[in-house]
Amino acid sequence: MPKTLKKMFFALESDIANMLLNIETLQHIQVELAKICREIERGKFKGVLHVNLSNYSTLFVLDELLFYTVNDLKENYEAAKMRLENIMALLEGDVY
Repeated sequence: MPKTLKKMFFALESDIANMLLNIETLQHIQVELAKICREIERGKFKGVLHVNLSNYSTLFVLDELLFYTVNDLKENYEAAKMRLENIMALLEGDVY
């Protein structure tokens, strides 16, 4: 495999690894946002609102959007990783 092509694939592999780090960060944000939403809901059912927000339902919408976005991003990451592995296997076997 030509050196330039190999460098490009290593860079792509690094980019895909960075995507995984971003996914993990978003998952941590998702967990914290879900905790906040649960606390608000508990306060709502007890008649006591722990967070004084004029539009606290926005947090629930953000929580749902983040959940689905993280799931989609994980699927995209897995697909990109698989494609890269398949391309690398083809190139290392000198099959063009």
